[in-house]
Amino acid sequence: MSIITLVEFTDYLRNEIGAQDVTHTSSALAAAEQALNEACARNWTVAGASSARIYSPDCRSSILRIHDCTTITSVVESSSTVNAADYQAQPNNHLSWSGQAEPYQELLRLNGVEWYWSYGLATVTVTAAWGWLAIPSQIVEACKVIGKTLVELRNARGGVVASDVFGPVRSPRDVTGQVGSLIDRRLRRAEAFGIA
Repeated sequence: MSIITLVEFTDYLRNEIGAQDVTHTSSALAAAEQALNEACARNWTVAGASSARIYSPDCRSSILRIHDCTTITSVVESSSTVNAADYQAQPNNHLSWSGQAEPYQELLRLNGVEWYWSYGLATVTVTAAWGWLAIPSQIVEACKVIGKTLVELRNARGGVVASDVFGPVRSPRDVTGQVGSLIDRRLRRAEAFGIA
Protein backbone atom coordinates (compact mmCIF):
# COMPACT_ATOMS: atom_id res chain seq x y z
CA MET A 1 0.00 0.00 0.00
CA SER A 2 1.22 3.47 -0.86
CA ILE A 3 1.32 6.49 1.42
CA ILE A 4 -1.37 8.06 -0.76
CA THR A 5 -3.10 6.82 -3.89
CA LEU A 6 -2.43 8.22 -7.34
CA VAL A 7 -6.02 9.53 -7.41
CA GLU A 8 -5.49 11.42 -4.12
CA PHE A 9 -2.18 12.79 -5.35
CA THR A 10 -3.64 13.90 -8.71
CA ASP A 11 -6.50 15.59 -6.88
CA TYR A 12 -3.95 17.41 -4.70
CA LEU A 13 -2.13 18.64 -7.84
CA ARG A 14 -5.24 19.59 -9.81
CA ASN A 15 -5.83 23.23 -8.90
CA GLU A 16 -2.24 24.46 -9.16
CA ILE A 17 -0.83 22.30 -11.91
CA GLY A 18 -3.70 21.16 -14.12
CA ALA A 19 -3.68 17.99 -16.22
CA GLN A 20 -0.49 15.95 -15.97
CA ASP A 21 1.07 12.99 -17.70
CA VAL A 22 -0.04 10.00 -15.59
CA THR A 23 3.30 8.23 -16.03
CA HIS A 24 5.25 11.28 -14.83
CA THR A 25 2.85 11.88 -11.95
CA SER A 26 3.11 8.23 -10.86
CA SER A 27 6.89 8.38 -11.04
CA ALA A 28 7.01 11.57 -8.95
CA LEU A 29 4.72 10.02 -6.34
CA ALA A 30 6.85 6.86 -6.16
CA ALA A 31 10.02 8.95 -5.80
CA ALA A 32 8.44 11.03 -3.02
CA GLU A 33 7.39 7.91 -1.13
CA GLN A 34 10.85 6.36 -1.48
CA ALA A 35 12.48 9.59 -0.31
CA LEU A 36 10.34 9.53 2.85
CA ASN A 37 11.12 5.84 3.43
CA GLU A 38 14.85 6.54 3.22
CA ALA A 39 14.76 9.76 5.26
CA CYS A 40 12.89 8.05 8.09
CA ALA A 41 14.53 4.59 7.80
CA ARG A 42 11.13 2.90 7.70
CA ASN A 43 8.58 1.70 5.19
CA TRP A 44 5.39 3.75 5.37
CA THR A 45 2.69 1.11 4.96
CA VAL A 46 -0.42 0.07 6.82
CA ALA A 47 -0.04 -3.40 8.35
CA GLY A 48 -1.71 -6.29 6.57
CA ALA A 49 -1.35 -10.05 6.84
CA SER A 50 1.35 -11.51 9.07
CA SER A 51 4.60 -12.86 7.65
CA ALA A 52 7.94 -14.04 9.03
CA ARG A 53 11.19 -12.03 9.03
CA ILE A 54 14.61 -12.97 10.35
CA TYR A 55 16.89 -10.87 12.56
CA SER A 56 20.47 -10.92 13.80
CA PRO A 57 20.68 -9.80 17.44
CA ASP A 58 23.60 -7.73 18.67
CA CYS A 59 26.13 -9.50 20.85
CA ARG A 60 25.18 -9.52 24.55
CA SER A 61 22.00 -7.52 24.02
CA SER A 62 18.56 -7.96 25.56
CA ILE A 63 17.05 -5.64 22.91
CA LEU A 64 16.25 -6.81 19.38
CA ARG A 65 15.46 -4.09 16.83
CA ILE A 66 12.71 -5.16 14.42
CA HIS A 67 10.77 -3.54 11.58
CA ASP A 68 7.60 -1.62 12.46
CA CYS A 69 4.71 -3.93 13.29
CA THR A 70 1.29 -3.75 14.90
CA THR A 71 0.87 -7.30 16.22
CA ILE A 72 3.33 -10.11 16.88
CA THR A 73 2.19 -13.67 16.26
CA SER A 74 5.33 -15.56 17.25
CA VAL A 75 9.01 -15.20 18.08
CA VAL A 76 11.36 -18.12 17.41
CA GLU A 77 14.94 -18.04 18.67
CA SER A 78 17.40 -20.66 17.43
CA SER A 79 14.53 -23.02 16.50
CA SER A 80 12.74 -22.64 19.86
CA THR A 81 9.57 -20.60 20.36
CA VAL A 82 9.99 -17.77 22.85
CA ASN A 83 7.03 -17.48 25.21
CA ALA A 84 5.22 -14.14 25.03
CA ALA A 85 5.81 -13.76 28.78
CA ASP A 86 9.59 -13.80 28.18
CA TYR A 87 9.77 -10.68 26.01
CA GLN A 88 8.11 -7.28 25.82
CA ALA A 89 7.25 -5.49 22.57
CA GLN A 90 8.13 -1.80 22.66
CA PRO A 91 7.03 0.97 22.80
CA ASN A 92 4.55 0.03 25.48
CA ASN A 93 0.88 0.52 24.57
CA HIS A 94 1.79 1.36 20.97
CA LEU A 95 2.34 4.98 22.12
CA SER A 96 5.16 7.51 21.95
CA TRP A 97 5.91 9.64 25.00
CA SER A 98 3.77 12.38 23.46
CA GLY A 99 0.83 9.95 23.28
CA GLN A 100 0.91 9.44 19.52
CA ALA A 101 0.20 5.97 18.08
CA GLU A 102 3.36 4.06 17.11
CA PRO A 103 4.08 0.53 15.96
CA TYR A 104 6.29 -1.88 17.87
CA GLN A 105 9.96 -1.38 16.94
CA GLU A 106 11.89 -3.65 19.28
CA LEU A 107 11.64 -6.68 21.53
CA LEU A 108 13.06 -6.63 25.05
CA ARG A 109 14.04 -9.99 26.59
CA LEU A 110 12.92 -10.02 30.21
CA ASN A 111 14.56 -11.26 33.41
CA GLY A 112 18.07 -10.30 32.35
CA VAL A 113 18.14 -12.74 29.43
CA GLU A 114 20.00 -11.77 26.25
CA TRP A 115 19.02 -12.68 22.70
CA TYR A 116 20.96 -15.63 21.33
CA TRP A 117 23.92 -14.34 19.32
CA SER A 118 25.89 -16.45 16.88
CA TYR A 119 28.53 -14.33 15.16
CA GLY A 120 26.08 -12.14 13.26
CA LEU A 121 23.85 -14.97 12.00
CA ALA A 122 20.08 -14.50 11.87
CA THR A 123 18.98 -16.45 14.95
CA VAL A 124 15.56 -14.91 15.58
CA THR A 125 12.45 -15.21 13.42
CA VAL A 126 9.58 -12.83 14.14
CA THR A 127 6.15 -13.38 12.61
CA ALA A 128 4.10 -10.19 12.71
CA ALA A 129 1.78 -7.82 10.87
CA TRP A 130 4.37 -5.38 9.52
CA GLY A 131 3.58 -1.68 9.20
CA TRP A 132 1.53 0.96 11.01
CA LEU A 133 -2.08 1.01 12.20
CA ALA A 134 -2.44 4.22 10.14
CA ILE A 135 0.07 6.38 8.30
CA PRO A 136 0.66 9.62 10.27
CA SER A 137 -0.90 12.73 8.74
CA GLN A 138 2.51 14.48 8.75
CA ILE A 139 3.90 11.81 6.42
CA VAL A 140 0.89 12.03 4.10
CA GLU A 141 1.32 15.80 3.77
CA ALA A 142 5.11 15.54 3.37
CA CYS A 143 4.58 13.04 0.54
CA LYS A 144 2.21 15.46 -1.23
CA VAL A 145 4.64 18.39 -0.90
CA ILE A 146 7.68 16.43 -2.13
CA GLY A 147 5.71 14.81 -4.97
CA LYS A 148 4.24 18.13 -6.11
CA THR A 149 7.70 19.73 -6.17
CA LEU A 150 9.01 16.87 -8.32
CA VAL A 151 6.09 17.24 -10.76
CA GLU A 152 6.66 21.01 -10.99
CA LEU A 153 10.37 20.57 -11.73
CA ARG A 154 9.52 18.87 -15.03
CA ASN A 155 8.55 22.22 -16.53
CA ALA A 156 11.08 24.33 -14.67
CA ARG A 157 13.44 26.48 -16.75
CA GLY A 158 16.21 28.00 -14.72
CA GLY A 159 14.23 27.23 -11.56
CA VAL A 160 11.17 29.17 -12.82
CA VAL A 161 8.01 27.06 -12.73
CA ALA A 162 5.43 29.78 -13.43
CA SER A 163 4.83 33.52 -13.71
CA ASP A 164 2.27 35.74 -12.05
CA VAL A 165 1.63 39.48 -11.76
CA PHE A 166 4.63 39.78 -9.44
CA GLY A 167 7.07 38.04 -11.80
CA PRO A 168 8.61 34.56 -11.98
CA VAL A 169 7.67 31.91 -9.45
CA ARG A 170 10.66 29.76 -8.60
CA SER A 171 10.57 26.19 -7.37
CA PRO A 172 11.91 25.74 -3.84
CA ARG A 173 15.48 24.52 -3.95
CA ASP A 174 15.36 22.59 -0.70
CA VAL A 175 12.38 20.23 -0.59
CA THR A 176 13.81 18.51 2.48
CA GLY A 177 13.79 21.83 4.33
CA GLN A 178 10.14 22.33 3.44
CA VAL A 179 9.02 19.09 4.98
CA GLY A 180 11.55 18.94 7.80
CA SER A 181 9.10 20.42 10.28
CA LEU A 182 6.53 17.76 9.34
CA ILE A 183 8.90 14.87 9.98
CA ASP A 184 9.61 15.14 13.68
CA ARG A 185 12.18 13.02 15.49
CA ARG A 186 9.53 10.49 16.54
CA LEU A 187 8.82 9.61 12.91
CA ARG A 188 12.45 8.85 12.09
CA ARG A 189 13.83 5.60 13.42
CA ALA A 190 17.12 5.61 15.30
CA GLU A 191 18.70 4.04 12.20
CA ALA A 192 17.96 7.26 10.30
CA PHE A 193 20.35 9.06 12.65
CA GLY A 194 23.12 6.50 12.14
CA ILE A 195 22.44 4.77 15.47
CA ALA A 196 22.32 0.98 15.34
